[in-house]
Amino acid sequence: WMLILFLAITNTNLNLLESGQNYSIFWIIGLSFVYPFGIIIDNLADKLLKRFDTAIRNKSPGGNKSMSRLLILLKDQSVEEHFDYIRTRIRITRSSFLNALLITFALVIYIYRTSSITDHKALYIITALFLGFIIASASIYSWVLLTRSFYQKLGKRYEEIDALEA
Repeated sequence: WMLILFLAITNTNLNLLESGQNYSIFWIIGLSFVYPFGIIIDNLADKLLKRFDTAIRNKSPGGNKSMSRLLILLKDQSVEEHFDYIRTRIRITRSSFLNALLITFALVIYIYRTSSITDHKALYIITALFLGFIIASASIYSWVLLTRSFYQKLGKRYEEIDALEA
């Protein structure tokens, strides 16, 4: 989305990238920012969705339980790996949601600024908005399901511990 936004701001057509010129140095410099910027996007998405995460947590039986305490009590590497896997998927879907919105925003600006075909510009923008909405919706839906699942599984593990201690 950063490249699309840059091209939109500079009013650069994508055909320039196909002109045969070597842009390797720009790709190397640009790619060096991708990972750190991904962390920033994930943190921003986490802050944006924190209220919803709290609501899901409060409705889940395991929502008030500590993940760290559970791992200490269980001392089970496979459980830790499973919860890490779920948390990784949560981070990916959370970031995908925000990235889908940002890509859609950048794409709409790009189409608006660079499209010379006025008859089809509105159609292109509506298509970009529709597809962006679909992808963002699928991402947020997946995030909600994974977050619920995480807290439910956390609660079930605590129930298992309580049953063993009883």
